[in-house]
Amino acid sequence: MTSGIKRVVLVTGASRGIGRACARHLADNNYIVYGASRNPGTDPDQKSPNNFYSIRMDVNDSESVRVGIRKIISEQGQIDVLINNAGIVVAGSLEQTTLDEAKLQFETNFFGMARVCQAVLRHMRDKHSGLIINISSIAGLIGLPYQGFYSSSKFAIEGYSEALSKEVHSFGIKVVIVEPGDHDTNQLDHRITIKDANTDPDYSTRFKSTMDAIYKDETSGDDPHRLAVRILKIIRSKRPRLRYVIGPKSNLLAVLVKKIIPGRWFEKIMISHYKS
Repeated sequence: MTSGIKRVVLVTGASRGIGRACARHLADNNYIVYGASRNPGTDPDQKSPNNFYSIRMDVNDSESVRVGIRKIISEQGQIDVLINNAGIVVAGSLEQTTLDEAKLQFETNFFGMARVCQAVLRHMRDKHSGLIINISSIAGLIGLPYQGFYSSSKFAIEGYSEALSKEVHSFGIKVVIVEPGDHDTNQLDHRITIKDANTDPDYSTRFKSTMDAIYKDETSGDDPHRLAVRILKIIRSKRPRLRYVIGPKSNLLAVLVKKIIPGRWFEKIMISHYKS
């Protein structure tokens, strides 16, 4: 871009957690930020109101996404960076999760991400530049018990993003996968527990102990602002990597250990940790 022109960033799922932290930090650093969510609130960065625009966008609704993208393009003429962060957590055993509950998980985390990518890519191709950052998770590298469909949706983001990166590189568009570990975002306070989670004693006790372990990990996790700082560095990088694992050292170690020890050994470690 021409020097002096502010870059335009769209962040989905910007009403709380990682999305909100990214929107605030990028606005603080002189980016024009559109924070999208189903129920947008007030400007997350009151000190820089001219840099931040809160817009309504439901990533599960194609028309809502098209309207949101059209609004940004009509007002700014471009979208330079897309941060696909919108997501939910559906918690429960894989056996007991209904297909409708599983579809809800995928509709938001995977198809919602793909829906926004498709809406933005045409504009990025027209100007032959752009950066797409898809927020996956360490759960997209390590399957988590009692969040199996959540992990599955994040694994799907990994494959989609790898393929997309190969398809759009010739258009000057870069794709980056960010895999956050435990961050203190109150995500579990907003999780969707399947309706049959506590109906079968074979699962219910283990489900509770696993959720307790996950809650402890997340509430002692990193501040989302630290991840937002890394996101800014990625955006400013001329040659960003395909993947960034970001989180506490214990999370980074788990990813490394999975690569180097036999699968069943690693599985035993995870079962012990999550008390599943």
